[in-house]
Amino acid sequence: MAVKRDVTREMQLESQFRQAQKMEAIGTLAGGIAHDFNNILSAIFSYGCLLQQDAAGNPAAQEDIAELLKAAGRARDLVQQILTFSRQREQKRQVITLNTVIRESTKFLRASLPADIQIEINLAPDAPAVLADPTQIYQVTMNLATNALHALEGKPGQITVSLDAFVPSDQFIQAHPEFRPIQYARMAVADTGHGMDAKTLERIFEPFFTTKPVGKGTGLGLAVVHGIVQSHDGIIKVESEVGKGTTFSLYFPAQTQPPALSEAAPDKMATGHGQQILLLDDESALTTPMQRLLERLNYRVTVSNGASEAIGLFRRNPAQFDLVITDLTMPEMNGFEVARQIHAIRSNAPVILASGHTPTINAENLRKAGIFQLIEKPISMTALADAVHRALEVVNR
Repeated sequence: MAVKRDVTREMQLESQFRQAQKMEAIGTLAGGIAHDFNNILSAIFSYGCLLQQDAAGNPAAQEDIAELLKAAGRARDLVQQILTFSRQREQKRQVITLNTVIRESTKFLRASLPADIQIEINLAPDAPAVLADPTQIYQVTMNLATNALHALEGKPGQITVSLDAFVPSDQFIQAHPEFRPIQYARMAVADTGHGMDAKTLERIFEPFFTTKPVGKGTGLGLAVVHGIVQSHDGIIKVESEVGKGTTFSLYFPAQTQPPALSEAAPDKMATGHGQQILLLDDESALTTPMQRLLERLNYRVTVSNGASEAIGLFRRNPAQFDLVITDLTMPEMNGFEVARQIHAIRSNAPVILASGHTPTINAENLRKAGIFQLIEKPISMTALADAVHRALEVVNR
């Protein structure tokens, strides 16, 4: 006699559980990497800003430095994508036009494509603004484009990325009741790859489902895309035919508010009047350029690379310092404990917290600790100048 039971489902669940544990571990690792990498980028941004000022009369050098800072900015955005994927970063939605985000993401794609694969970009100038997290839209674009690249299987072909305005007709809404009679920004990524059959189409957004061989994919790319589109109140549609290719169409509700302004540097940054700042970070590679930046903004700076030393300096002459800037993660104590001890000495001392990884920090944490502001690394000279100016302005009221 033999008793048999189909354990396929149990094995699938066990496999998914192991994969989920692996992704959780990757997320934890990503947080640590983000902190260290943002510290490195902070040094690049700071020294880049110093070089930009030093090369004021050299147009060729200015152009090179601008490209260096632009590349550092893209690296910063990639770190944010990793944190978004590992769910260690809150969604930051704002009114934006998708043209800029798509154009930036396809720059990376062009650089990685084989010579026999063409990419065509069609971005309509009248595409409406949407309420979206730019980093997550960047991630969606890259995931879909990577998926299209895999669909070509190393053969010659074409990937097309497009953006336009779309208003569904009454007939369209009857056929697709999930749509509303409003304007959408429609983004599409199409490829001329192998396409998918009906059974595959039914499962493409399932986590860990993949048609790729072992080691070629986790099966999470399209699941992440689907989750991001849903969190943006959007709709995703897929059309595919075996042997003819696939088109992913994403529909985001249009916004009537004006889009957010880009982070263009103002003509003139706010400067100080010789105020004394205590700057604390355990890495001298960060304090050295930040000290020079602050001094060029007309502040006097006392640097410390140890928390106990910094608190000792403050205790010896509390009235000497107009502002304290402290890193969050340090060997002796964290920035919150530094702020607590500073306020125990002088309760009204303004404190700015700097960090390269802020998954658990919110406005309530900062308020309870008496911290004026959190600035995220890598810190640009403009953001630093603005934060210091506003902190000192509040104190002097």
